[in-house]
Amino acid sequence: MFGKQQRKWRKQAGEYADQAAKVLHYRRDQLAGEAIAALAEVRDRARERSRDRGLTREQLEGEAAGWDATLRAHGGRIHPKTFWTDNVETFLVAAIIVLGIRAFFLQPFIIPTNSMAPTYSGMHYEIFEDGDAPLALVQPLRFLFLGARSHSVEAAGEGPVRLPLELGPGGGARPAFSLVEGRKFGFVPATRKEYRIAVGADIATFRVPVDFNADRLLRERFFPESNSWSEVIRAQGATGRLQRLGGGRAWLTVPGESFQPGETVLRFDLLSGDALFVDRFSYHFVRPEPGDPIVFRTGNIEGMRGPRGEPVDKYYIKRLAGTGGDSLTIHAPALFRNGEPALGNVAFRDNAQQIHGYPGYVPEGWLAPGRSYEVPGDGFFVLGDNSPNSLDSRYWGPFDPRDTIGRALWIYYPFSQRWGPAH
Repeated sequence: MFGKQQRKWRKQAGEYADQAAKVLHYRRDQLAGEAIAALAEVRDRARERSRDRGLTREQLEGEAAGWDATLRAHGGRIHPKTFWTDNVETFLVAAIIVLGIRAFFLQPFIIPTNSMAPTYSGMHYEIFEDGDAPLALVQPLRFLFLGARSHSVEAAGEGPVRLPLELGPGGGARPAFSLVEGRKFGFVPATRKEYRIAVGADIATFRVPVDFNADRLLRERFFPESNSWSEVIRAQGATGRLQRLGGGRAWLTVPGESFQPGETVLRFDLLSGDALFVDRFSYHFVRPEPGDPIVFRTGNIEGMRGPRGEPVDKYYIKRLAGTGGDSLTIHAPALFRNGEPALGNVAFRDNAQQIHGYPGYVPEGWLAPGRSYEVPGDGFFVLGDNSPNSLDSRYWGPFDPRDTIGRALWIYYPFSQRWGPAH
């Protein structure tokens, strides 16, 4: 017990020595020679006492009073300690360490879409019927473990449900939305998609992240028997329920759906996409191999431009299908590299067999039916595991390997069956 107390006293003496050294380091150019000498004496004496195994509490208290007086006289803002002087430096060092780890070793990345499903899950939804929604007590647990955020649209008016649509060429259609400014975590500015649902003459809205596409959500809720919005338009166009407004806009009345004020029109949970760590370190020493799940930036990809020709600079995750010199072909549902079935990852095999939820590769674009493509010597060619719903190199070609950020390493959230090493 006595030895433990003595270590405590020696530690306190060491703290005085460290504080005197800190004042000398930060304020030497502002101090007179006498002050520098006095602080150096405190530093050296306190350091000597911190090594004294015979130090007693009375000795420490007797000398500490003089040390403290010297530090107060010459310490400026450094001594006595305050919350900010004591912790700001710690916060800054911690921030630098975190940024350094993120820049050179591990970078967190959240999967925004389902282009890599079922390997990785992007944002997805779960629709609830009346009475089936999770209880209020359960919602915090769903948020904690699954990243689930509850959304509910209540009828403000009385009458049938109508949906605003944007009509495209060739019978295409999708629910209309607006981009609005919102907040992430309550204070970080973030753009949101706002969808509208009319009940009678009143309109209710719900907002989702800009990366989430609610087309399928609304179709599954109001037209579950249809496989696409084009099919919905074909089925409803002759019924008089489709009101065309011109300019590619329309309102569609949902058959059999009518509500009273306060009734729930739509209730769903939006679940977070997989959050994973990206290994930014290994590719400095080893070359990416076909089959690796890689994260890269899209800003330099010529085939990926915005509506005004501007670069679209985002982080994407896809699977490396081929590198320089590889010849790639899709014989649906399988990918072939250099005339042989692609190897290097279980996703290639499962897509080829269309098992375990993998839909198989779809021959389109640069890998259209009957077409082979040889990856240039300085290029990477990538594909999504969910080929029918992936925007990948089939549409914008190869990209420069220098735009690769790293390899998907570990799924750390949510705590689902995919938690663990990324593959």
